Order: sequence, then structure tokens, then C-alpha cells
Amino acid sequence: MTCKSVPLPTFNTWDYALIAVVTVQSGILAYLHDPRWKALILTLPVPFTMAVLALNRPVDATNAAAFVNLALFIAIVRLAHAGGKGLPVVASIILATLVYCASGLLLAGIIPATAKAFWLTSVLMGLVGAGFFFAMPYRVEPGHGTPLAQWIKLPVIAAVIIVLIVIKHNLKGFLTAFPMVTIIGCYEARHSLWTMNRQIALLIMVFVPVLAAMYFVQQHIGVRWSLAAGWAVYLVLMAPILRSQWTRVR
Repeated sequence: MTCKSVPLPTFNTWDYALIAVVTVQSGILAYLHDPRWKALILTLPVPFTMAVLALNRPVDATNAAAFVNLALFIAIVRLAHAGGKGLPVVASIILATLVYCASGLLLAGIIPATAKAFWLTSVLMGLVGAGFFFAMPYRVEPGHGTPLAQWIKLPVIAAVIIVLIVIKHNLKGFLTAFPMVTIIGCYEARHSLWTMNRQIALLIMVFVPVLAAMYFVQQHIGVRWSLAAGWAVYLVLMAPILRSQWTRVR
């Protein structure tokens, strides 16, 4: 009787790029004090882009459902921590992460890769984003800088991404909206989770047309080039929104 060795997971170039980009973005987030800047960096879809490239699979209903999961993640962290009166922020983040992974792995095996499923899930995604955004009026929250050393935070987030890459084919599109930077972002912005929750809800609404644009063009120009269409839609929609937000604050 012979023992078969378990093959080690192989990483492609985009997997390594995903680890590097998320680690750097998390590091930048840690140095920002103003919650508006934290929210801005948090909503840059660079991890989404790297995750799509690492997966190299067409956008489908699992990508849209992933953003619903993202809304659930940030809501769990905010409500569980409850301004410091509930669970510690680290425990809240761990709880939300486990819920995201468990539901993502379950739903990835159930949701069909059909056009009907994509559009229905996209509608749900838009409703969830709008529901959170309009139910949460704008607040001015305090800035915060954490004393936790980068040499502790960055290896932690890199380790989380490595685990995700190992199971990426099981997560399918749920990898693309996994709160990679948000995990550290929630810790850094634990005194301004309302602002972060509201900004992620805004991001979810913006990403409905982003995913729709990618879905339309991917069959003609491929998955990777469809990201260019997604970025174009994102910039067209997000730039005036962010300018309006900052002008109002000033």
C-alpha cells in the first residue's frame, strides 16, 4: 500500500500580484488618519481587478452575490462591535470573515452560471447597496491612527490572501469581492465604521453597472480585457460622486 502525496497548490503571476497589491494597499490605509481618505482607498477596485485576473474566469452571478456578502460582512463588523460597546473589533472581524467564507463556499456551489441568475443577483446586489446607503445618513466621525505595527498587520493580511488563493476555485466569483483590504480597514477605522459601511454600500451600487459592462463585453474581448470596460464605468460614476462628497464636507 502506497501513500499518495497531496500536490501543493500552484500560484500564478496574478496570484502573487494579488498578494502584493493587497498588502501595499492595506499598508497605505494604515497611515491615513482621516476617515474620508480611509474610505476612498478602501473603495479602489484594485484587489477586485487582481482577483479577476488571478481567477481568469468569466464574470457571473457569483461575482454579484459576492458584493451582497461584502455588505453583510461590514454590517456584521459594525453591529457586533457597536462603537466599542459590543465585541472587540478583532473578534467582530473574525466573525464576519468566517460568515463570508462559509456562505461564499456554500453559495458558489449552488448559484448557476446563467444569464438569468446574473441579472437577478445583480438586482439584489443593487437593492442591498441602496438599502444600506439611504438608511445611513452621512456622519462626521473621528479620525484614528492605530499603534499596531505594520510588521504584524501586513503578514496577517498576506496570510489571509494566500489561504484565499488556495481555495479560489471553490470560492469562484466570491473571491473578487472578498474584503481583503477591508479586514485591516475595519481595524484601522474601528471608530468610523459607519462611514466605512456607508462608503461600501455606495461602492456596491456603483459596481452594479461595472459588472454589467464586464458581463456584456467579456464574450467579445475576453475576461481580462473586460476589466478595462469595468474601470471606465467605475471612473465615470465614482469620480463625480467622490468630488461631490468632498465638496460637501468642506
